[in-house]
Amino acid sequence: MDIFRSPETNTFFSYDEAAAKDEFERRSFSDRLTRLIIDERGGNPLVVSIVNPWGGGKSTILRYIQDAVAATTRDESPHIKNCRITTFNPWRYAGEDQLLFHLFERLVTSINEKSPLSASQAILKLLPKWIKRTALICNWLAPGTGSLLEGFFSTISPEQFEIHLDAVRQTTREYLAKTGVRVIMLLDDVDRLDPDDIMLLFRALKLIVDLPNTTFIIAMDDEHVSDVIGKRIGGGIEGGRRYIEKIVNVRLSVPKIPDDVLDDYVMQRFKAVWRRELKERAKALGTAQKSKPTEPDPQDEERTKSIFRALHLHHIKTPRTVKSIENAFAFALGLLPDEVNAGDVLLLEATRLLHPQLYLALPEVIPNLEKNISRPFIETMMNEDADNQKTREQKAKIVRDLVNLIQTSPFLPQKPIEEALIRWFPQLGDFYSRDEEEENERAKRICSPNYYFWRYYSGAVHKTRDVADADVEDWLDLAINSEKKSQAVEALKNHLGKPYFRVFFKKLGDFLIARQDSVLPLNIIAEVASTFPEEEGVDSAWSLWHQATAMINTVIKKTNDKKKQIAIATEIVKATKNLRWNFVFFDHVATADYLNFRAKEGEEQRQPSPFDEELAQQSIEAYESGFSPQSNNLICKMVWSICRNLQIPDLAARVHKLAKENPDVALQFLVAGCTFVSSESHKAACWQWNGDKGLSEVEKIIPMLALKLILKDLPKKPHGLELPSDDFECLTLQGVGWACLDSIREREDKMKEPNATEAQ
Repeated sequence: MDIFRSPETNTFFSYDEAAAKDEFERRSFSDRLTRLIIDERGGNPLVVSIVNPWGGGKSTILRYIQDAVAATTRDESPHIKNCRITTFNPWRYAGEDQLLFHLFERLVTSINEKSPLSASQAILKLLPKWIKRTALICNWLAPGTGSLLEGFFSTISPEQFEIHLDAVRQTTREYLAKTGVRVIMLLDDVDRLDPDDIMLLFRALKLIVDLPNTTFIIAMDDEHVSDVIGKRIGGGIEGGRRYIEKIVNVRLSVPKIPDDVLDDYVMQRFKAVWRRELKERAKALGTAQKSKPTEPDPQDEERTKSIFRALHLHHIKTPRTVKSIENAFAFALGLLPDEVNAGDVLLLEATRLLHPQLYLALPEVIPNLEKNISRPFIETMMNEDADNQKTREQKAKIVRDLVNLIQTSPFLPQKPIEEALIRWFPQLGDFYSRDEEEENERAKRICSPNYYFWRYYSGAVHKTRDVADADVEDWLDLAINSEKKSQAVEALKNHLGKPYFRVFFKKLGDFLIARQDSVLPLNIIAEVASTFPEEEGVDSAWSLWHQATAMINTVIKKTNDKKKQIAIATEIVKATKNLRWNFVFFDHVATADYLNFRAKEGEEQRQPSPFDEELAQQSIEAYESGFSPQSNNLICKMVWSICRNLQIPDLAARVHKLAKENPDVALQFLVAGCTFVSSESHKAACWQWNGDKGLSEVEKIIPMLALKLILKDLPKKPHGLELPSDDFECLTLQGVGWACLDSIREREDKMKEPNATEAQ
């Protein structure tokens, strides 16, 4: 895959180089300093320090000074034309001899590259090289002699060394005074040196800063260098400053970047990375998905900026820090393209670099938040208000603890930081609705602990617990194409056989809600999911059937048109023909609008529900095919669906016929006159007979004469057996049959009473 690079630098990462573009209006600072140095008369030596923390733009100022000197020396004035500028990076050299040799070499060469060196200069310049080369040759001719030769030359006394050094200084001093050449030497990266080399550099500078017509401009982190020197000579950081003041004539600070300018700079650079990644993804996908955005979502961008400003902006003092975050953001964003929220990637990478303790604490807090603030059930029932207050206090403490992990200035208010943290993780606030949670999941935000949080920390989609959003979208692209249904079916079977099937269903629901073309995919999901076995011994809420039907119901309910909802649900139960699965789906989707209840007296009869009619048709067909449900729950749903839809032509006749031919089925039809105690559905005794009212309901599907004929073959009730009369006691199906016979006899007895009275 092609890697998109910055159009300005043709690189992917941002490098810590001096900025060619003056983004912070610092050229005026460097131009004025350059002009003052060049116009300085009298030949006095000058040492200028330009101070700022690491990455604060010191190298950029030195580069601008070089540019300004180059532009200014085109002037015809003799004192300007005689200016020479050179650079020296002390951190490239180790040891006092190396530092001194190269410092003088750069100084002398910058005066006049063609001028002959004095004997003492030549000796000083060539001595270390000559020693090393001679030692190498001797070692090759006779192993071991090279180290002896180096040892011999190392016995040169300090006095001899000082004689050569003084000769070089004197020759250089005379040449500078004679020619009037002014040398400007720029020393950068002083704060990169280790403590020993910092001391060596300043000792070396003390030997040469008194040379006439010289200007040394030293770029350094004043706090760091003063601290290092102070620890070596005593007196702490103030002692170090006093030591530097003996060498430095002019101490200048890099102009501070205004907060709003730095804010714009930060956001522009991060947005450029964001936009670059979007364009890269769009190019990689080609014409397959033209709808992919190439610009950040304005609402998401505003949210990210708001949180970033409160949590991070005050901790960014230099452009180097910005580039460090920018590079981390660019790399992390490319790990999971389209699988995470780009704004949250930026916020988390900035947290990792600026607030490492907060970064480490978030995985301990966010995924376990519900467990950490769990509420006792009894307390909730007794005093919900008090419990809510306790929960709010627990969350407020967690927020305060997290904010304390951010090293903030005592002058910064804590409230905006807390609010930003809550906006980033809204579950830390007092109110977090289900709608907000679903919106955050659709936006793939880090505050979604079940599906997205760990992606940000692991940089991967772990297939044991997660599925890539791209895989879900690829399946949907197959499912909406009727010509690719077989491919969609096979692909779905593969996904549902994986450990991540629950996450797959959840994401399918989110994506289908966002689409308009959900009917075909929902039918395929129902058709395939219903072919998987109903899991026994599994919490129904976690079973594949439950997950599939719950997701389908969620998608359907997002359609505001009730008739359309019922039409989609009807298509789904037609697509499966699996009665058990369809009634699991029924449990999730069915409301009063889906069912064909008879209108009460004075009410207008509604249009029949095709959904309920389809379930009734499938139920009677199942009975007619010889299917005998063993689950009390299924018996209840099948019989009641038939009872609600007797307006279907010939349905009552088919029930009558089945009851005459199969006594077991006839007993099941008697539950039309019962109340089903679902909490006891796992037991044989789970029915409560509704007396004469229940008998009237049964008569609607089985005429009385036929009912008597069916029940006459029922085993006789044991002598002395009293059927339960308590509402909390339940009957078996056989007990329902006896109760039904008792109700028939009671009705007949009541009918006989008026006749007997009349006869008397």
